[in-house]
This record gives sequence, structure tokens and C-alpha cells, in this order.
Amino acid sequence: MKNKLILAILIILAIVMALAVLGNYLPEIDAYLEQRRMTTIMDKLERQKAEREVRLRADFDGGKTPEETIQLLIAALERGDDVGASKYYELDAQEAAMRRFASENDAVGLGKSIEYFKEVLAKGKKTCETNKYETGCELNYEYVTAKDETVSVEGRPEKIVIPKGTLQEAGKSFILNPFTGIWKIK
Repeated sequence: MKNKLILAILIILAIVMALAVLGNYLPEIDAYLEQRRMTTIMDKLERQKAEREVRLRADFDGGKTPEETIQLLIAALERGDDVGASKYYELDAQEAAMRRFASENDAVGLGKSIEYFKEVLAKGKKTCETNKYETGCELNYEYVTAKDETVSVEGRPEKIVIPKGTLQEAGKSFILNPFTGIWKIK
């Protein structure tokens, strides 16, 4: 019994001493674990960046100019090809565009989108800009509403009424795929 008590005391002492020593190195252990976590995150980001680059290098759906991209989009919409039309959007926006076109096509047909993109093409004033991250262009124009318009705002349940005679702006933004030289709708 005495030996068991001494052994238990020695084990407790060893544990207390180990905790004391470990406590002295806790900041270093935390720093090491944080560094490992950051390395894991950076590795994941690098993989995602490489995967995105592969997708961008394979993305040839679009035109050599923003105007050509709109013409291709209009042609797809006129064929009723909402999936094909969505491919003229940048990669991250294609799925949402496909859902919007499919929903519109099911509800009333694609005529409203065709009309909108034809107006952007005909009336839009082109402005372009390059910064250190991307090259982009916009085709925008202003118009005055001929009648009261009710519009939906994506992500919001209520509709907004725009009164007749209101000055509005319409248009589209484009981004250049730097790997293929193809313009995509943002």
C-alpha cells in the first residue's frame, strides 16, 4: 500500500512538473499550431487559384470585344438556349445567369432579355478601364421611363415602382479573360 501511495505521488508530481514545463512553452506551441493552420489555408487558396486558372484557360465562350459577346448572347437567347447564353457570363456568374434565363424562359419567354441586350448594344456608350487586377468595360446608357415600371431587386422580396418620367441608367459590365482574350459579362 505504501509503495502504491509513493507511486501515485510520483505520478502526480511528474504530471505537475510536465504541465509546468509545458506551460513555459505554450506561446511557442500556439505559434506553431497557428503557423500550421495558416499554411493549410494558404495551400488551399493556392489550389483553388490553380483550379480557377485552369477553368479560365479553357473558357472560350465569348467575343473578342464586349459588343461581340452581347451579339453571341442575343443569338443564343433568340434560339431559346438559356444554358448557352449563360456561358457568356464570367465563370462565377454563369449558374445564376442560367437560372434567371431559365426562369424567364419558363414564365414569359426570353423576349425581354433579348430586347434589353439589343438596347444595350445599340445605345450603350462604351468605357473601359484597366487596373492591376483586371481589364473591364461597360456599355451604359440613360433613358427616361415612358410609363410606371415595377422592378424586382435580386435578393429582396418586395418590388419597387419607378414612376413615369424617371431618368434611369441601364447597361452591362464586362471583364476580359486574360488567358483567352475573351470578353465575359460580369
